[in-house]
Amino acid sequence: MNGKSILIIVLLLAVVGIIWLAASGDEQDGDNDQDNEEQVETNGETDEDPESEGSNDDSEVEGEQNGEDETSVDDEEGEEETVITFTDNGFDPEEVTVSVGESVVWVNESSEGMWPASNVHPTHEIYSEFDALGEIPPGEGWEFTFEEAGDWGFHDHLSPQFEGVVHVTE
Repeated sequence: MNGKSILIIVLLLAVVGIIWLAASGDEQDGDNDQDNEEQVETNGETDEDPESEGSNDDSEVEGEQNGEDETSVDDEEGEEETVITFTDNGFDPEEVTVSVGESVVWVNESSEGMWPASNVHPTHEIYSEFDALGEIPPGEGWEFTFEEAGDWGFHDHLSPQFEGVVHVTE
């Protein structure tokens, strides 16, 4: 074999190896989504209270949080709403607790679009109504009212590594 043939074989093996690594990484991500779904569905209790309380009378749902780490703000009618902010680093907070009939607002403060939806990615079948059904641009938000009690795992459909849980109580 000459040097040119050996170089071609090495390049082909490298390409096949890269494809194999990429494919096995995607399978592992899918397994993690399924594992996370099972954990959320079966784990009804947590060791800590994920909901931080607070209210900012000057904030609206679309407004800035003024650098404060609050999960609820007063809406235009003066009712308290739970807010999850999406940043370039994911959801903040990653877990909140609300009662049946209450709403959660996802506000996009990232540099990219977001698409909040229930697990499992990409089908969103665990709570199919809990799906924005499209991209929410930076600076905008989406609101969902939870009508079913449970622990509802969610993710950003566009960047599914970003996940969270909404605990809905009776």
